[in-house]
Amino acid sequence: ALTAFPVPKWHPRDGGRYLGTGCAVITRDHDTGEVNVGTYRVMIVDDATVTVWMEPIRDGIRHLRSWFRAGKPCPIAIVAGVDLPVFIAASLRIPPDCPNEYWFAGAIKDAPIPLVKGPVTGLPLPATAEFVLEGECREGDTAPEGPFGEWPGYYVSRRADCQAMRVQ
Repeated sequence: ALTAFPVPKWHPRDGGRYLGTGCAVITRDHDTGEVNVGTYRVMIVDDATVTVWMEPIRDGIRHLRSWFRAGKPCPIAIVAGVDLPVFIAASLRIPPDCPNEYWFAGAIKDAPIPLVKGPVTGLPLPATAEFVLEGECREGDTAPEGPFGEWPGYYVSRRADCQAMRVQ
């Protein structure tokens, strides 16, 4: 159960407990097969649901929309406790000529990033991650998220409906 994890409420006015601020969220584009590893906000809703807040200009939301256009749920994985090069690559806008964030992380590390195929989603997951949540996002499936205090403690968003991920 997700609520059993010792996940902090980072700031006094946060709308919930945030499992993901230093995590990596993995998605794959339905049409191209392109993989994205990005850092997005992840808030625990209940024992089997989290919200995944993605900025509209990021690749992760583009991948979700590609699955929704196809009328299918989007496979998604959230990993934490990854090697530092993976986290660095996930949190940057990598150059467009890089194949993906795993390739970029391998360049930083000067060695390939060991990956395993997720048993639920089939997504490539860092083999050394401390924990992984796999599941799916469905079009129109939302839950209230926020507010969340940014790292210096200020709030830029209010509580609003956000994409839900059902953890499998």
